[in-house]
Amino acid sequence: MKRSAVIFVEKATPGTLTEFKDILSNTLLSLLESWSVEFRTYRCLIKNLPPEASRLMYSITFQHHDRKTILIKNKLAMITTSSPSEVPRDLVDNVSSTNSPEPFDQILSSKLSNIWNQRQIIKGEAGETFETTDTLVRAVNLFSYTGFKGLLIELTSPEDATAEEFNKSVQRMRTMLEGIGAKDVKVSQENLNPSNCDYISDLAYQYTRVLEF
Repeated sequence: MKRSAVIFVEKATPGTLTEFKDILSNTLLSLLESWSVEFRTYRCLIKNLPPEASRLMYSITFQHHDRKTILIKNKLAMITTSSPSEVPRDLVDNVSSTNSPEPFDQILSSKLSNIWNQRQIIKGEAGETFETTDTLVRAVNLFSYTGFKGLLIELTSPEDATAEEFNKSVQRMRTMLEGIGAKDVKVSQENLNPSNCDYISDLAYQYTRVLEF
């Protein structure tokens, strides 16, 4: 089972990524594909919500995970996609789909704008992927409309790694960041539903845990 963790360094500079790459080189096996991510926060405009219901919903779009968008609200996840290859063939054959799925964020902003108001968007573009001896490491600088937000690192374990082995890899990354003076480091390895782990849903939830402002 693949495991994931997300690390966010808020008090970084754009140059922190270069420093991190330098210290990562000792365990580097290869450089892989570039990647990007978008993190959006929406606020529900409906007035009479149940007291226990959150007004916030998070949308995380992973271009490097089959262009999936995961919506997180009240510790529940819904997975959508804008990738034509992910559309069931039956829907195309019976003309229920044009095979050009509309990004869900576009639906929220155009057709559901009376219900959901976008509060912020944070983007990471041209991120880098590093295959190391024990972990797949993705790193990217995040920006919002106000400017630089920080350094984000996404970690993925091999399929056969144990929880203990992956925990050691996460701790190694934290130690590396401490070694270059990175402060205010947030880390999440939490599962959205511990009794029913799902890699992409858990990864999205970890993004919300470190990027909640």
